[in-house]
Amino acid sequence: MTIEAEHLVQWEAGQLPSLERWPRLSQVYVWLRPSQERDLFHMLTLPFLGLSASTRQRIRGFQVHQEALDVSDGSFEAAMPHLALLLPNLEELDLSCTVVFLSTSPASRRQLCDGIKALSRLQTLKLPNCSDLLPLLGELAGSSLRHLEVSIEVDDEPWLQQQLLQLLRQLTQLQSLSIRFTSGDEAADIGAGSLPVLLDGLPPALVHLRELQALWDRRAGCYADGLEAELGLLRHLMGLGEQLVIRMLQARYVNRQ
Repeated sequence: MTIEAEHLVQWEAGQLPSLERWPRLSQVYVWLRPSQERDLFHMLTLPFLGLSASTRQRIRGFQVHQEALDVSDGSFEAAMPHLALLLPNLEELDLSCTVVFLSTSPASRRQLCDGIKALSRLQTLKLPNCSDLLPLLGELAGSSLRHLEVSIEVDDEPWLQQQLLQLLRQLTQLQSLSIRFTSGDEAADIGAGSLPVLLDGLPPALVHLRELQALWDRRAGCYADGLEAELGLLRHLMGLGEQLVIRMLQARYVNRQ
């Protein structure tokens, strides 16, 4: 569903249909088109206001696509604790399509972290491209999170930070990781020896690593979406040499063309 600023007024007037009309609804996808930042808080929670407890408890997945705004007043972060109350059984939260400039306020970041932590049944979390969200991973230590998708800008930092590995290790139940390191610097290079460092630092329960080829796009001269790597196979091949793994991923990319 698409939610625009004028829908807030229409909802107050009782002119919008309720999600109660779809008794089997379990997944909700919203496209937000706010006219100003402060609309975000109300627009994120609008579809779930006034619903019966049984309808809200039935919703397992929520994906948000939001158009970019120039500034942030913390409205996006402030909505997270309310979403946790409205959708107590949420298992998948997809924020990867949000283009939001998060507030630098410690209180706003606390609201974001507390809201996501309150989703006790959350198993899949997809975060937007924002390195500032890395501390959130530490907040989820010991949670039931099974699948994580994260994209990190590395223009100003080394491509692989020790902090990231430390945070990932705390997600002891994590089974699937989709991670992409992005850079606006065409000459950027991750450096040799990075793969074994990454493999040694992953959570013990992890069995799938998605989009791993993004780690080699500068050296291998290629980039592809959606490839999966079995960690057992990668660790075995690492015994034969890192360059062999890179050539294997490059060959898989070529075969897809």
